[in-house]
Amino acid sequence: MKKIIIIVVAVVLLLGGVGGGVWFYLSSKHKPTKGKPKTEQHAASEEADAGEEGGGEAHGGEEAPAEEEEAADEEHKKPPVFEKIDRFVVNVDGNPEKRGVMSVEIQAELGDPHAKETLNAYKPKIQSEIILMLGSQKFDELSTPEGKKKLQKALQDKVNEVIGVKSAKKGVKSIAFTSLILEER
Repeated sequence: MKKIIIIVVAVVLLLGGVGGGVWFYLSSKHKPTKGKPKTEQHAASEEADAGEEGGGEAHGGEEAPAEEEEAADEEHKKPPVFEKIDRFVVNVDGNPEKRGVMSVEIQAELGDPHAKETLNAYKPKIQSEIILMLGSQKFDELSTPEGKKKLQKALQDKVNEVIGVKSAKKGVKSIAFTSLILEER
C-alpha cells in the first residue's frame, strides 16, 4: 500500500512539474525577446556602461548631436497612429475594353496624434475628395505597383490639403491601402 501511495505522489508531482513547465514556456511574459527593441532602462544602463569604459572623459561638443539623435530615436520608438478613413467602391475608367471596379480600404498614418481629431472633423470632405480622385484613375495605371504608390502619394497630398496642413509631421505621414481589389468588367 505504501508503494502505491509513493508512486501516485511521484506521478502527481511529475505531472505538476510538466504542466508548470508548459505554462511557463507558453506564457506571453516569458517569450524570448530576440529581435525586439530594448527597453529604455536596459538601453540606458548599456550607455552608462559604455561611458564608464571610455574612461569617463567629457566629450565637449559631442553631447548636442547625441541629444538630437536621442530625440530622433524617441520619435521612431513611438508607435504609429493610424485612422481609418473609409472603404470605397468606385468605377475605374480606362480604354473602352478595359474598365473596372475598385474596392479599397484606406487608412491614414498621422504624424501627430492630435491630427486624429482634425481628420475626423473633415472626414466627409475628405471622403468626397477621395471618391472624386479614385474615380478619375485609369485601370491600367492601378494595375501596377508604381501606379498604386503614385495614388497613395496623391491621396496623402489631397488629405493634407483638405485639413489645411502643409507638413506631414502635423498631418498625414502616409496612406495605407489595407485592402485593395481591382476587378475588370
